[in-house]
Amino acid sequence: MANRSKRKKHLELLRSSQAPVKRRHISNKRHFVRVVAGLVAAGAAAVLFILFGIPYLMDVAGGVDPSLRYQPQVKSEFELSQSAPAVDRTGSLKSDEIMTGDSGYNIKNDACMDGDNIIFSTDTDKSNGLFLNTVVLYNTKDGTFFELPGVEKKYDNILETRLSGNWAVWVDSLLGGGGRICGYDLSAGKMFVIKEYAYAIPEISLAGSRLAFMQSAGADSQRLYLYDLATRDNATIRLYDTAEKECGFASLSETDMVWPEYSTGNRSYVQRLLLTGNEAAFDNPDFGESAYGPKTNGKAIVYTTSRIPRDGGLMLSMNGDVPVKIGEGAESYEIGTNFIVYMKDQKIYAFGMDNDMQTVQITSEATRGLLASVNGNKVCFYDITDISGAVDVVRFIDLGEQNG
Repeated sequence: MANRSKRKKHLELLRSSQAPVKRRHISNKRHFVRVVAGLVAAGAAAVLFILFGIPYLMDVAGGVDPSLRYQPQVKSEFELSQSAPAVDRTGSLKSDEIMTGDSGYNIKNDACMDGDNIIFSTDTDKSNGLFLNTVVLYNTKDGTFFELPGVEKKYDNILETRLSGNWAVWVDSLLGGGGRICGYDLSAGKMFVIKEYAYAIPEISLAGSRLAFMQSAGADSQRLYLYDLATRDNATIRLYDTAEKECGFASLSETDMVWPEYSTGNRSYVQRLLLTGNEAAFDNPDFGESAYGPKTNGKAIVYTTSRIPRDGGLMLSMNGDVPVKIGEGAESYEIGTNFIVYMKDQKIYAFGMDNDMQTVQITSEATRGLLASVNGNKVCFYDITDISGAVDVVRFIDLGEQNG
């Protein structure tokens, strides 16, 4: 009996001495697991910060949209800085003005500069109200005006005047919609009709003897055309069913043509057609699904990241390279040979596509400007500082000379 009692006490003593050891062992195991899990989580967080956090902070510090880092990239030979250049506001560039004088050309509508000439439409015949009925060339070298002979206005207003070498193009438009696109051979002094249209005014782009324009072909369709003024050949580049996709306005250079293709969900993709002699081939860049209003000079493409330009960034791709941000809030923009010219807050700026990548302000701080056209290195804009608007003040500048 005494032995049994001693044995029982011995077992109880063993249990009481082992229990804390067992609990401590389990507790240590759990603590070890928690430590390992914590280290793994910390390591993963560190890796993610290195891969994504540091690049994000670098982009923010450089003034670049961080989302562009993960946009599709296009292979190229050209490299640009990922930071948008600062604007030089130390002073405006020197520009010249069309001297209206006693010419009577107070209205200078849709002024477009090519070489030494500026084309515009005006209202010389006031017997039928304030309608634009005459096409005029202004020579910037000698300051002379020349009315194109043989211009026949069939409808209400001559709009969208364009000039390239020996070719001029405009739209003869009805106020209620509809009209016709007209061409003019400056060497022969003859006008010809390119195409009648029934709906909204087509926006046209002229380069050399080629003309690009998009026309509504009914309630549910659009046609994108490429027209040769020398041969009078008209080719349909693409027919769109607007229930699926829509075509935006095209931009044309001597060697290529670009336009936005709108898809569902407000997505926009840049389409590009290469032009070599009489041959054409598609070569669409991959700028992602937020590339609106593309414009080309054959080597570079500029576009915005929003369908409303002032709400997005102004992007530039050189020779198919990864697009970079060169500005933001641009209300309108054009591309020349060596410069991107854009308007923001009624000021005109030029971004040089050279090694310096500088942005300069063309207009002075006291001047309110409205961008009209860019062709080569020639820029044409309206000075709208005088709000009375009695006379259209058109100014022009050769950025090539300013940069030289």
